[in-house]
Amino acid sequence: MGTTGTTQRETLAGEGALPTLFKSEARATIIEAFVTNRNRELNVSDIARLSDTSRTTVYEQLERLTELGIVEEVEVGGTTRYTLNNDDELANTLYKLQGLTLHRLFELDDDVEL
Repeated sequence: MGTTGTTQRETLAGEGALPTLFKSEARATIIEAFVTNRNRELNVSDIARLSDTSRTTVYEQLERLTELGIVEEVEVGGTTRYTLNNDDELANTLYKLQGLTLHRLFELDDDVEL
């Protein structure tokens, strides 16, 4: 290590996997739509409604999320639907993360006096 005062870890802040994954609020809300509807097959309109995002944005983000393996395409009666990829480690981790986060938030709410 050099004497510049910063470590490799410090210089990579903001350039890692999580900022890339959650680069935009739209992507985060679309991921949340899939995680909260884990075993449902959603069409683009469903995803747009659940994430309060435009259909154009949904199409853009679906391309990236399917490339990452988090979401998978499912053909149903000649139409394309999308679902959280339950065979993907990252998708499962995101599902668990949301559950743990909600659990922790509920615990915090119980500690707050109204």
